[in-house]
Amino acid sequence: MDITFTDGSVEAYEDSAFAFGAQGEVFRSRDGKHAVKLYYPDTSKDPELIKRIDTLINELNPTKDDSYWCSFFTWPEKRATKPKVGFRMPFVEGLKTLENFFLKKAYQRLRPEERGWFIGRIACAIKLTSAANRLSTMGLCYPDFSGKNIMVDAFEGRAVLIDCDSLTVPGRLSAVVEGTRTFRAPELVTRKVTIPSVASDRHALASILYHWLLLWDPLRGEKIFDPDPTQDDLLRYGEKALYIEHPSDPSNRASKQVFKASMLGPELEKLFRRAFVDGLYNPNARPQPFQWRDALYHTYDQIIPCATAHCDWRFFVATVPKPGSRLVCPSCGEPVKAPKTLPFVYIFNHRGMSNPDEYYTDKSKAHYVVGWPGRHLYQWHTRPDASAVYTDPNRVPDTLPRAVFEFDQNANQWYLKNLAPHPMYYRGASDVVGMWRQWPVDFSIPLTPEMTLQFGPAPYHCRASVTLEKVG
Repeated sequence: MDITFTDGSVEAYEDSAFAFGAQGEVFRSRDGKHAVKLYYPDTSKDPELIKRIDTLINELNPTKDDSYWCSFFTWPEKRATKPKVGFRMPFVEGLKTLENFFLKKAYQRLRPEERGWFIGRIACAIKLTSAANRLSTMGLCYPDFSGKNIMVDAFEGRAVLIDCDSLTVPGRLSAVVEGTRTFRAPELVTRKVTIPSVASDRHALASILYHWLLLWDPLRGEKIFDPDPTQDDLLRYGEKALYIEHPSDPSNRASKQVFKASMLGPELEKLFRRAFVDGLYNPNARPQPFQWRDALYHTYDQIIPCATAHCDWRFFVATVPKPGSRLVCPSCGEPVKAPKTLPFVYIFNHRGMSNPDEYYTDKSKAHYVVGWPGRHLYQWHTRPDASAVYTDPNRVPDTLPRAVFEFDQNANQWYLKNLAPHPMYYRGASDVVGMWRQWPVDFSIPLTPEMTLQFGPAPYHCRASVTLEKVG
């Protein structure tokens, strides 16, 4: 089948569609590089469709001026004119929709490499929240965040948003889909709000992340809201919605839920509480996509390998164990075997005061990195003005390591080696405050309890406090 586009080009596509939807059919190009969506014939809707496609391509396009974002979306590239109205987009291969992970029977059909591992799930979540933030900052609402519209490779950590022609922008692009009830914000389910927005997207994103990382619906507990199943669903996701991990109302707990938000570390646990307690009925209180993205980057710094090779997850988040308890993998229950002590490095920024020695010190509000042999610290760990997040072609993250964790198994001693191009500084717990020992380039220092690290001259570099936690 030949497809003609507005630029006059003609491309060859397969004669049979490989995907169908309520609006049209999707065909693959014969060279395998692209796909084209052709809408079902409806001359009354053609002018509106043409305007929508052209607007998405020429005006509201997150990939237009920066090719970095092309891998995050199957965004419309050019409009088709014959044989029907439609548009060309990138063809995505080797990925599975999230539905394959949410539905038990579909998940069982996945091959082990398709199921991926936990570290890949975190990487996918970073990609997803980055894409959501890109749309949100442009004022674009993606009204159907759901398992069918997100494709992932849970092993390599790839994620792509598909079905990008259904976006909503008040006054520009009208809503054409309602979204999937499981992920829709309560105000949309109750019809108190009828038009999706970036605020309702925040609820959907939080729900997707909870499903993806914890394998459970955050609102589907065991509480019965109405004996009629249809009405029960309307209340469960709408007027009576209640977080299954609500801190003060345990009436909707899910007794069979295996993985709880606490296993993801304190930062993500707090965001889920904000999303489903503070923000469930208050859209302004919901976490922004960039806050999820940043928290996920931090969580990546806290992941360690599971001790058993047969674990489905193979990695998990290392949290500070309670006194007298051991750190175990939430997936398989295997305890950490070695090293039996892990360094937790809490990173602090300068307060911005005139005193260069005035840094924040509250560990409960600080990001921490869990030491593991070979784990690196980067510039975004050592300087407050650096970031791991890509923003534009002129601000690409510096990926040169600044330090690396080392472990001497015979001496049972942790070290941190300075890989930066300049000296760093440190002091022990018993050293006089204000006195610093030099930490030369390419030199490894032993990590001791409550020691302080200074990653460069204050106030332009971060400071860190080290604790050694017994985990095994």
